[in-house]
Amino acid sequence: SYPLAAEAIQEAEMIVIGPGSLYTSILPNLLVGGISRAIAQSSATKLYVCNVATENGETDGYTVADHVDALQRHTSPGIVDYVVANDDLQEVADRFLGDAVVEDGRPIEHARLELRRLTDPEHPIRHDSAMLASAVMDIYEDGRRMKPRTKITGRT
Repeated sequence: SYPLAAEAIQEAEMIVIGPGSLYTSILPNLLVGGISRAIAQSSATKLYVCNVATENGETDGYTVADHVDALQRHTSPGIVDYVVANDDLQEVADRFLGDAVVEDGRPIEHARLELRRLTDPEHPIRHDSAMLASAVMDIYEDGRRMKPRTKITGRT
C-alpha cells in the first residue's frame, strides 16, 4: 500500500488514466496495492483515454469496448466515469504497426463514452496533444457540472 499516493488520488479533482500501452504501462500501475481502490473511491472525475491504435502483440484486434473491458476486469467496474476515444479513423497499417481502434457500437458499461477527433494526422498511432487536451478539459467541466466536489484529505 502507498498511503501518500492514495492521499493524492483522494485530493485530485480529475484522474486521467492513459493513453498508453494497456497491459504494459497502464494496468501495472493500477495493480499496485491500493491504487485502483483509491481511484474507484475518489470523488474526482475519472477519465480513461483509449489508445487510437492497437499495439501488435498486446491489443491486436481490440476495439474501444475491449480496452475498457480489460481495464475494468483487472481493476473494478467503476474505475472510470468517462472514456474518451477517437472517432477520426486513420489508415495506420501502411506506415505503422497496428490498426485504428474502432468504436464498434457495443455499450461501455459503467462509464460515459465521449467520441472525438483525436489522431495526429502526421502520426496516426498517436493522439494530437491539442485535441486531447481540449477533450480532457471538456470532460473535466462536464464532471464538475455532474457531481459536486468535496475534498477528502484524510487530515484532521
